[in-house]
Amino acid sequence: MRCTSGRRGRTCTTDPEFVSWGHEYVTLQPDQFGCVNTTIRIEIRRCVTVRVDLRFNLRERTWLIGDRCPEQIRAQADAKAARLMALINAGLAERDADVERPITAYEQWTARQSKVTTLTPDT
Repeated sequence: MRCTSGRRGRTCTTDPEFVSWGHEYVTLQPDQFGCVNTTIRIEIRRCVTVRVDLRFNLRERTWLIGDRCPEQIRAQADAKAARLMALINAGLAERDADVERPITAYEQWTARQSKVTTLTPDT
């Protein structure tokens, strides 16, 4: 965390080295064609972000990056879109499996442990 003091008070921001570890919230907006649209932010240097429009086709499980995305950050936008598509697919799979609530990491671990058989030596 880095804090700076100025005429208007004190501002605290995260260090730029750790920005990628923060949370980013996106809103997915459905349309009538089975697609969802969103806008993501990509930081290109400290305090300079670029907004990139994404469109996800839920039927074909594909995405499109908006035409206004600069070529220099298109790979970063594609990586974020792939992560978002994986999250959407996981949510759709849970919905289709009639999961009533999200499965916790502990529940996943115990399910894996119950499938592991342990061998005990005969004594």
